[in-house]
Amino acid sequence: MVLLPDLGDQLLAPLAVLEELLTDLGVWEDEDAADPSQAGRALWLPAPLAGRVALGAVWRLRAALTPSQFLGVKCGRLLRSAGGEHAPLSVVVLAARDIAVLSATARALGHPGLDADVAGLLDAYAHQDGHSRGRKDRAGFIARLAAIAGLLDLAPTEQSRLLVTRLAAGRSWDLALTEAEEDAYAHTVARVTRMWSLGCDLPWRLY
Repeated sequence: MVLLPDLGDQLLAPLAVLEELLTDLGVWEDEDAADPSQAGRALWLPAPLAGRVALGAVWRLRAALTPSQFLGVKCGRLLRSAGGEHAPLSVVVLAARDIAVLSATARALGHPGLDADVAGLLDAYAHQDGHSRGRKDRAGFIARLAAIAGLLDLAPTEQSRLLVTRLAAGRSWDLALTEAEEDAYAHTVARVTRMWSLGCDLPWRLY
């Protein structure tokens, strides 16, 4: 079980772009396999990009993560003992193998020996703002993917387990945190912030 803040598009959008990229790579593989004339010139993809392994992992991760984002009024508030409320956290069940595959995908895409055609496609997908920066776009996109993988793979702590126990059942009502849970929340979100800041800015504040 993973504790996640509501990061919205900062979490989901890179995975959606990655899914599109991996879908295109899968199509390329199929076309090469169906065309005998491509023998010797077929696209070679490293693991886990080959065989739609990474694509399957991203599908499953997006399906599991999407309900935890853009919560709005669907989720009760986490109330502070001193008044006000905390930014929401959700408990999400993810397969460790899928997280490992996402991490390996980021490494494969960032490898200096990446196939030139794959690198060109990656640059096209990583270019988001109409002012292409080539490798700089690519590096930022890969850093975001690595940060997502790191966020999903944060080792559990005594504090995170305490919060998971309280939040795992899901809720549509406000929840007042105890003093111990307040401390656990601060500790957990500080760890999330450190990991997430490697790839992007947080869209919310702890305090």
